Amino acid sequence: SMGCRQDVFANIQNPNAVSKSVQDVSCLGASDGIANISVTGCVCQFTNCTFQWSNNVSTYNNPNVPAGTYYVTVTTTSGCIIEDSMTVNDGPPIIDSAYISPPVCRGDSNAYIILYPHYTFNVNYSWNNGETSHVIQWLSPDTFIVYLSYNTCFDTLKYVVPETDSFFINPYSEDVLCAGDSNGNIQLAMYWGLNYLNDIQYLCWDTNSNIDTSYNLLSPGGAATFLVDSFKSVGYYGVIVTNSNGCPSDTLWLDIKEPDSLTLMLSQLSATATGTFDGKAIAQVSGGIVPYTFQWNDPIQQSADTAFGLDSGIYHLIVTDSNNCTLIDSIYVGVLTGIEELEVQIGLFPNPSNGVLNIDFNGASRAQLRISIYNSIGQLLLAEDASDGIMNLQTLASARYIVVLENDQFKKVYHWIKQ
Repeated sequence: SMGCRQDVFANIQNPNAVSKSVQDVSCLGASDGIANISVTGCVCQFTNCTFQWSNNVSTYNNPNVPAGTYYVTVTTTSGCIIEDSMTVNDGPPIIDSAYISPPVCRGDSNAYIILYPHYTFNVNYSWNNGETSHVIQWLSPDTFIVYLSYNTCFDTLKYVVPETDSFFINPYSEDVLCAGDSNGNIQLAMYWGLNYLNDIQYLCWDTNSNIDTSYNLLSPGGAATFLVDSFKSVGYYGVIVTNSNGCPSDTLWLDIKEPDSLTLMLSQLSATATGTFDGKAIAQVSGGIVPYTFQWNDPIQQSADTAFGLDSGIYHLIVTDSNNCTLIDSIYVGVLTGIEELEVQIGLFPNPSNGVLNIDFNGASRAQLRISIYNSIGQLLLAEDASDGIMNLQTLASARYIVVLENDQFKKVYHWIKQ
């Protein structure tokens, strides 16, 4: 009543104090972990309290467990319920990591495997190929199994050495267009897998095993590269591609061919007289690639193998095959003016020659004999007196020429080759 007050403090304690202990698993994947729990502060502790673990163990001691988290419910004699959990950690692996190096080139046996153990000492290795070290070398693509032990810990691991990523080439050739040309091609497609390599070298051998062509492709860029090796002559070529690791493709052989030489034979039927326009020039063609086209230089530019309605004179012909290869030659269409012309046996020798040409008259008249030289397309190159029977034509280029010898009594036409 006097307003006096006294404060009294009390310490209220939880009578159910929980104590936990954990022993982690000794080896990776083993089941020797332990989770223990006890409750102090009440009379039950180990006897009267009940325990229920998440792995269906009903004692305070939860032994021989693998790594994991375990939940426990404890019920005291007074009806109090305590819930808690413990985590048992897994043991360390015997091998922390591994490195696999595949073969340098496809088909090689130089792969290797390196294991990096968790423990510095006392790790035992037993491989299925007989090796007993953490490094095994000179391997071909295969599956390798290692059996490991460390004290009481054991493990079995499997490693696969893959085949090196392959690349291959697909070459094909284009033949020379015309006989004697050097316009053949080798076309080459190169394909890589996912891990293509830069610095590609292309080599091409000729039939004498000499390197004909060499290319370095420093940056092919992508999984496929296309290359054209041009200006090839007729022959048999070997093609190989090597990557930056020095790994070669298979050598593939290509045969570059050429068509048969284009040949032309000309013949004529003389006109019956000058101005009758009833002469003919006939072409016979072989070789090359059919069909052929013909172009005569007569006044109407005839385009068949035989030119009709010709007057006496020199006519030249251009023959073209389907590869656009051409051949040019000329022929003289004569005129039937009398028997004497047909009987004249005048000749030229030697044929071929180096330019000095002799005339064998065989009794024919030398009087006012003239010589005319035409090229293969009918252009007049030279016209002069030839009555002395010797002509020096060494200034002319090496080629085939038409030679016309004539005077008032006869006219003869020859094909002459200047060497």
